[in-house]
Formats: sequence, C-alpha cells, structure tokens
Amino acid sequence: MKNLYLECPIGISGDMFLAALIDLGFPENLLKDEVKKIGLNKSFKLEVIESKSYGLRGKKIDIEKIKTLPSIKSWLTIEKEINSLRIKDSVKVNILNVFKEIALAESVVHGCELSDVHFHELASIETLVNIFGVCLAIDFFKPKNIYCTPPVVGSGNIKTAHGVMPVPVPCVMEIAKRNNIQLSGGSDSPESELTTPTGIALLSVFVDEFKQPSSIKISSIGIGLGKKDFCRPNFLRLSQIDNVNLGKQDKLIPKLSWEILIVQEAWIDDSSPEDLADLITKLRKGGALDVISYPVQMKKGRQGMNIQAILYSNLAEELRMIWFSQGTTIGLRETEIGRWVLPRRKGVCFTRFGEIKVKQVKRPNGELTIKPEHNDLLKISKETDKSPDQIRKEMFQSLENFVPSEDWSFE
Repeated sequence: MKNLYLECPIGISGDMFLAALIDLGFPENLLKDEVKKIGLNKSFKLEVIESKSYGLRGKKIDIEKIKTLPSIKSWLTIEKEINSLRIKDSVKVNILNVFKEIALAESVVHGCELSDVHFHELASIETLVNIFGVCLAIDFFKPKNIYCTPPVVGSGNIKTAHGVMPVPVPCVMEIAKRNNIQLSGGSDSPESELTTPTGIALLSVFVDEFKQPSSIKISSIGIGLGKKDFCRPNFLRLSQIDNVNLGKQDKLIPKLSWEILIVQEAWIDDSSPEDLADLITKLRKGGALDVISYPVQMKKGRQGMNIQAILYSNLAEELRMIWFSQGTTIGLRETEIGRWVLPRRKGVCFTRFGEIKVKQVKRPNGELTIKPEHNDLLKISKETDKSPDQIRKEMFQSLENFVPSEDWSFE
C-alpha cells in the first residue's frame, strides 16, 4: 500500500485536486460512470483536458453546466441528498465529512445552528462533482497515509455572496483552526484566493500529516492545473510514494471525525415497564445509535422514566413518529450534540475455537485495539464448554490472524 504526497505551491481547490488524481492514474471513465449512476450527468458535461500552465503540463477539469441547480441549499438538504446516493458507503461517508467540515465552519462564522447553515457558492454543481470525484479517487488509490505541505492561502480581497471578504475567507480560517492546519501566506503569492473552502475541507478530511516526509521514493506523479492566470505556473503536484521513513516525532496520529447528533428525550410516568421496553426496542430498530433510561421524580411526586435516544439528524423525523405512535408521550425534547469518533473497521479473528467477529480501532497514539462481538463469544462458549473469558484470551493471543472485512471508516 503506497502513500500520497501533495504539494500546494499555489494553494488548492477541488478541481485542481481532482485533476491531479486523474493525472496520477484515477480512471476518468470510472468517474464518469459513477456520475452517470447517480444521475448527475444530466446537469453538466465533464471534460478532463491535457493542458499547460506557463510551460508546465498537467490535467485540467472543465465542467459545462447543462442545467442550473439551486444556488442556495441548506446543510440538511445537502446531507439528505448525499445520504440518498446509491454509492459505496466509504465514499459516501467521506463526501458527508467534507461537506460537514464546511457546514460546521459556516455555523461558527455566521453564529447559527448547523441546521440553519445555507450554502451559496458551495451548493454549485462544480463543487459537488469535485468533492464526489476526489472522494472516489481516494477510495480508488486507498493510500496508507496522505502527506501535504502547508497550503498557500493568497492575499487581498474577493467578492462573495456575503460581500467583499479578505483572503483567506472566514470559512477557510475556521476549518484550519478546527483541524490545526498550518497555513502559508507565501511572501510572493498572488493577490487572490488560492486555497478555497472546498480545497481545505478536502485536506482536513484526508491529510494525515502536513509536512514533507523525511525520506521518499516516488513511483508516479500527477499534476492538476488551475484556471486562473497568475503569470506563473498554476499547479498542484501529487506524488505516489513508498518507503516513507518517519522520525520519532513524525508518528502519525489518526484523524478524528466530528459528528453532529440529535438527542430525543421524554419523561414518561403513564406506561408499564413492558410498554417502555417495547418503545425502547422500536427506537433502536428505527436506527437510534443508543437508547438509555433511568428513573426520575416527576411532578406531584410521581415516579417516572427518562428515555433518551441518540441518533443521526437525518433520522430525527422518522423516530419522532415512533415516539408519538408507539409511546404515550405527548411532548418530545430534542437537543443537538456533537461527538468525536475514532476510525474503526470490522473484521474476523481466527482462533482454534472458531471465527470471532471483531471491531478494530485506531487510537490517537497509533495503537490498534480490538473488541470482540460478545454474541460470538457466547456462541463459541456454548459449543466448546469454555468460558467467554477463556475464549477472549485465546482471541488476543491470535491477533496475527485478524482479517479486515471493510475499509477504515468513522461509522
């Protein structure tokens, strides 16, 4: 498995990143086929052009609109549209994470709730295609790690939907702050926006380390060209490398993912324990990530139960219907919360007692930990007359026989 090394001497935008990935070897036809599957090809025509920028060759992305899409979309609308796409789950998760980074930054910049964030320029078909294409290409290459030089942001002012803004724009600054990304001013950089919100959002999701590896062996190079004329080559260079030697201080820390969740809660004092158990079961089957309950003292000294369900925001309406149709509550509280998530993947560990389904997790210190499925431990325990603890110990002694069944993700 190889690594990718990204250099951004003139900043980064979504189309330059995608062009560099295609020049590196991501099949252009694969991108067009996937775009056709989800119907996006009816809105635009995409061409990958072999071009030059002041004598330097590379690839350039040209997107011609066939029909105009709504120029302003809410985060909730975009999230719903992405969730409905019939594409590989690992690609869908990355697309959501990129848009979520932008939405979270916009919510801070404008001082509003995430659900109230609306995209202007970022709702365009070009942005969607560039993010979709980059996520597909990264999934195609499956790099072990991605390295990147600090992106050059540019200087001056630009016109936006909110008026004239200084470069870097507030959204770029917020994403950089949230993800501890070092930005480069570039003493001789052009007075223009060089690193776009889409570009830095893609970096925040995919880059593992913002520095040049101490030792590299290059196997291939891709060049993505930008559209602006800066009287110098406007390019982004992406190298596929191996034999990366990291010093003691260069140990990669796994990327964390920030998720927005909804908590739905009701205090109930007019249901039997059996009815509450049934409600909790239906909420879990309806997609809640978890449901908890604990006793509370309600008005007039009545003993009640506080039922809380934690869920993804796109399931909020569906679970509301379960509360009101399957339970006795006539009111439901909702709160938006967030959580940090570590990368994980499912797999199987082969032991002398049989196969055990497990979940492998990357910890911030680089350590890999494994947690077995308890149902598998119980099943093998019944078949072998061994205790679950004995089987668990055997599994931890057989970790070299772990085989992953999926790619790393945050779900």
